[in-house]
Amino acid sequence: SVELVPLVVKTAALNRVMSAGRKMRRVSIKLSSLLLANAVIGSLVLVMLVVWTVLDPPLQQYDYILGATVVTTMSVNSEHLMVEQVPLCGSESNTWWILSVSWQLFLLLIATILAFQNRHYRQDL
Repeated sequence: SVELVPLVVKTAALNRVMSAGRKMRRVSIKLSSLLLANAVIGSLVLVMLVVWTVLDPPLQQYDYILGATVVTTMSVNSEHLMVEQVPLCGSESNTWWILSVSWQLFLLLIATILAFQNRHYRQDL
């Protein structure tokens, strides 16, 4: 969301300017309002991440990877499979992952709609 939120805010402001221009109306967009929109949405994301961390703290889990076959040829000819244990951070619940992916999809949907609305505008604006 760090990369999508400013893009959505900027595209929404451009859309507002262009729609006002089509109606021959003057519109004023202040930098502070754009920064405030970014800060508010970023704060909401930060609050969600803090709640996620408090309610479902990360746990150390392990992923097991079946490695290559090791052949010992010194005294005994035998093959052994190596299993590698890789530590990773995980969660017991998929709810937070679903919520996070849904938020990203929502931002992508909004950005797509705004980009579609701005499709006929000139590039030099």
